[in-house]
Amino acid sequence: MFQDTDLEYDPADYNKLFIPISRFKADVVMGSRMIAPEFTRVSYFWNKVGNKLITFIFNILNNTTFTDIYSCYLIYRKDLVNPDSLVSEGWEQHAEILSFSVKKAENIYEVPISYYGRNYAEGKKIRAHHAIAVIWMIIKMRFFFLFSSE
Repeated sequence: MFQDTDLEYDPADYNKLFIPISRFKADVVMGSRMIAPEFTRVSYFWNKVGNKLITFIFNILNNTTFTDIYSCYLIYRKDLVNPDSLVSEGWEQHAEILSFSVKKAENIYEVPISYYGRNYAEGKKIRAHHAIAVIWMIIKMRFFFLFSSE
């Protein structure tokens, strides 16, 4: 499981993330800020548009229905991703890990999580140019890496 140290995401939501694992034997559980969270801090419009675009592209290429692939809260079974096979270290690594895990997973769930996003003055780091590397990783994982790893 991932947890950013900036606490934009509330550790109190951990229990929600584990419910699909214990009840439905989920292989992958993604937290979503877009499906009825208890609360969410209003954030930047273009960040949300970028997130929706990245999520849309991921869903098309992977035949999934995620609402928020860059929420930070992602749990996956350890055997779905070999850490030695990861090639990226930046923002795009999340897309790489999610691509590997979704390819092998049978039961995938999404749960609502709360979000207290930071503004740029408070240290928000992601920018529009980061989306380019993320989208490129999603494309590479779909059309190049995943076929060669079978």
